[in-house]
Amino acid sequence: MKACEAFGLVTWVFCSVAFGHVSALASPAQTTTSFISNLSDVHGVMKGISYAPVPIKIMGEPFPNDDFMSPAFGPLWHEAGRDDLGIIQKLGANTIRLYGNDPRFDHQQFLQAADAQGLHVIVGMSNYPFTDAPNACSKSNWDCYEQLKAQYADNLRSGFLLENRSYHGALSQVIIINEADYKAPGLSKPKLFCKAIISALDGMLSAEKEAQVRGNLVKFTATFSFGVCQQCSKYNTRPALGQMYDLRAAMLDPSTVGYTPKNDLRAAYEGRFHHSFNAQSPAYVVQAEFLKVYSAEFREPFFIGEYHAPMVPQTSDLVAIMKLAEDPSNQFLGIFFFEFQKSYWKGGSELAFGMLGLGTLPLMDFNANGVKYTAWCLDDEVPDPNQNNTTLVQAVTQVYGGEGYDFTEACLFDPAKVPVTEAGYNLILAQKSTTRMMAFVARLVGHLGGLVKDKTGLMEFTAGYSGEAGPLAGDFATMVGTLQETHPNWAHWEVASAACVVDHSGLPPEWTAPALGEALDYACTNMRTFNCADVPPQCNGTLYTRADYVFSIYFDDVVAGADPLKNCFFNGSAQYAPRETYKSWDSSCVITRDPGSTALTQDGYNAVLETRDSDKVAKLIKRVLWEQFQENVRDTDDLKQFARNKSHNLLPRSFEQLLMVLRKVPWTCDGETHRTCSAGSKGANPWIWLGLATAIGVVSIVLLYFIWDRRRRHKQRRSALLVPEGSRSLQNLP
Repeated sequence: MKACEAFGLVTWVFCSVAFGHVSALASPAQTTTSFISNLSDVHGVMKGISYAPVPIKIMGEPFPNDDFMSPAFGPLWHEAGRDDLGIIQKLGANTIRLYGNDPRFDHQQFLQAADAQGLHVIVGMSNYPFTDAPNACSKSNWDCYEQLKAQYADNLRSGFLLENRSYHGALSQVIIINEADYKAPGLSKPKLFCKAIISALDGMLSAEKEAQVRGNLVKFTATFSFGVCQQCSKYNTRPALGQMYDLRAAMLDPSTVGYTPKNDLRAAYEGRFHHSFNAQSPAYVVQAEFLKVYSAEFREPFFIGEYHAPMVPQTSDLVAIMKLAEDPSNQFLGIFFFEFQKSYWKGGSELAFGMLGLGTLPLMDFNANGVKYTAWCLDDEVPDPNQNNTTLVQAVTQVYGGEGYDFTEACLFDPAKVPVTEAGYNLILAQKSTTRMMAFVARLVGHLGGLVKDKTGLMEFTAGYSGEAGPLAGDFATMVGTLQETHPNWAHWEVASAACVVDHSGLPPEWTAPALGEALDYACTNMRTFNCADVPPQCNGTLYTRADYVFSIYFDDVVAGADPLKNCFFNGSAQYAPRETYKSWDSSCVITRDPGSTALTQDGYNAVLETRDSDKVAKLIKRVLWEQFQENVRDTDDLKQFARNKSHNLLPRSFEQLLMVLRKVPWTCDGETHRTCSAGSKGANPWIWLGLATAIGVVSIVLLYFIWDRRRRHKQRRSALLVPEGSRSLQNLP
């Protein structure tokens, strides 16, 4: 554009216009990329929550896999499910700590969701390679190099790393093992549990090297108990300190535990290692028994991976422990409140922990690792037994400084998720809320081929069916009948282009795929004339596009477009939606009788032919010409004659034959024919008119400029003649 500035006004005008057109044509299409924040940087005091939301209410019921980062447990943490991550963020937390992980499952979706909430993530390596695997290192004298190298390499591939081989920005730290002093192999054998930790870290560092990890590196830690290690070489009367002292010695000199490393463990310890421990002790005990000694002995940062002292009031104790973490004179990073949810399956003393309970309302059922679970609503009425009129979640929110989460409706049926049926209506009706009924009615309209445009009108209509302010105007059947018969003007309604399509309710595909597959099988089995084997290849690419194609044909082929709530529902997998709704996703595989939207396939062509409307056929042909051949219509009268005379009998019944015929018609231009569209023709290319209008505009601007400039110069000459010589000299003075 700077080149335009070097010339006069006329050239600049032409240059500007040309530059604008070139820019519009040459600019590549914008692409959207997910924002990944650099959360692994130092971020102040950790306000963490330990997260292990086991969806089981029965004590003793087995729970085989604790990888809650896997997509299968998305109904618990995803915003379209129970939204645990959103709740954690609103409570004021900035970090979340997890336990085991299974490298067979991808973890990037969880990390993305946590990142979107501004949450750092500390992950834990599973117990499996240490104690449970067939080749567990407990069977090889606690040399864990090979086992953890293989396990961590799989973790790096399953979401820890991005495509550029850097760690995901949400990933902050990795816990090598949780409470090794209890299980690998125990407090009485510090040399062995230290050997297990350093050999495991050695293997994980090798996995990083082989993966060519770059960029910001995560920190590592090994979380100890708050037990006293009497067999440790120092601090054997202090909780956790003896374990940390011996671990540091093993890191700096691995030979002390009989291990020969393959990586520089000293450098890893000094540059990438934090200490951590779990504690049920109150703040004053942590300060007296641990912190004072730690600050004198160690320089590495540390955090408390599990913190909850149930024997004291939580608000005051949390204030005290956070005050210690905020003190810049020590290395204390912060805490993780233990824990997010009660562990009913453990029972016993474990029920003293957990700030949220599981309520009575089942939000949704889901399958994880071959087992069916229920995502229960969360109950926030878990009291602090040592503080009157205060719940645990209130104490955490207050101390963490969160905005808080309103659990009032957490255990109420969600109008966005109940079935769009009479049963679903009755569930929302029982709540006596016009606001919540509005959400249900908006969904109902969306299943009847409409889209709400005016919320005021929606509210006025809904008030008669919510039971909040007065007697009901009718039941569910009455409401549906009124909407179908009157098509109220507070919603936009489509007839020709509305279609039975997949219900894109915002749920991730992996949650809906099983039910969608069952719905497809049902539709294909009950087709009257269409064979699902004939779905064109371009619509067989995904489950969604295939389902759109099949559902839209089924609704016309089997039920003749009748009763969409019954015949276009498929247990919640489908909806009878207006084009304004489904055009937001890939709508090229939806069959309708609308020539402007139907799929350009044999079935889409048949649907328009069956209207026996030559104007619609002409519109479809014009669309086919442009989308298939980039051809314009040179004479619209010829197009209409072609559609009118042949739409009933002589027009090819095959879409492929139609394409062959259209290649030979003489009334098209541009595109493959290279015929020029006359500027005066009825079907002239609109770009020609745009070009002509632009040219006329530019010429007009230039002429006006010359007229204005000529008058301006003429006035200047006249004023110069009228000013006396002396006055001119005075005007030139500074």
